[in-house]
Amino acid sequence: MINEGPSDIFITAYFLVPTTRSAAILKKINPLTISPIRIQRTSSSGDTHASVDVKENETLARIGKFLVSQLQVEYEWKVRYAARKRVQP
Repeated sequence: MINEGPSDIFITAYFLVPTTRSAAILKKINPLTISPIRIQRTSSSGDTHASVDVKENETLARIGKFLVSQLQVEYEWKVRYAARKRVQP
């Protein structure tokens, strides 16, 4: 439901509640997904090495983009309002 929403307002509102800031859903929005694991074998010694691809927290990136978009809308509105106010006596 959160991923298919028209905007990220719901997850952002959830994040902005101080008691839910450390919730697991903010670290991984879909806990059923599996992080990719790479298994590599070195040619000289024959040892295998596994590593997990760690990306940035996509949920926090979405929240940040949504908050920036809201600030941009508010700024543009204030600029337009101030311009109209200057024109009217």
